Amino acid sequence: MRVREAVSEDIPDLMRLNAEVQALHIELFPERFKETDRTALREWFSALLAEEDTRCLVATSDSDVIGYVTARFVTRPGHVFRNPERYVYVDQICVAKTTRRKGVAKGLFAAVRDLARKAGLTRIALDVWSANTNAKKAFAALGFETYNEKMELTLD
Repeated sequence: MRVREAVSEDIPDLMRLNAEVQALHIELFPERFKETDRTALREWFSALLAEEDTRCLVATSDSDVIGYVTARFVTRPGHVFRNPERYVYVDQICVAKTTRRKGVAKGLFAAVRDLARKAGLTRIALDVWSANTNAKKAFAALGFETYNEKMELTLD
């Protein structure tokens, strides 16, 4: 397996992998998520690849794209209650169903760690849906710890 920066020729593979993630999100939360328009998704990935403070990395096996991760470099100014922050935020990660539990996510996150270190950053953050127990277990195995939880009240 090899990890490299994504290029525009990878967009069809990114779309294919994203469909796996989107299907899981729709299964877990059909009231929140919807099928993604392919043209809009292609445009979204195209714009993402052009963002200066975002990196999209792909994991490949031979010439096949088997996973991807998007990592955003975030700067939050300080204010009266908080110190300023700089960190890497993992916005999306997907490993193809056929290659899960084979170290692909570990390789992608190692590359994200390298990006963070090269930028002088010491923190990587991500969000995970509470109902996505497999992802939570995988992230915990990679060293992630819960530091904040969101709650909601749904009104009748």
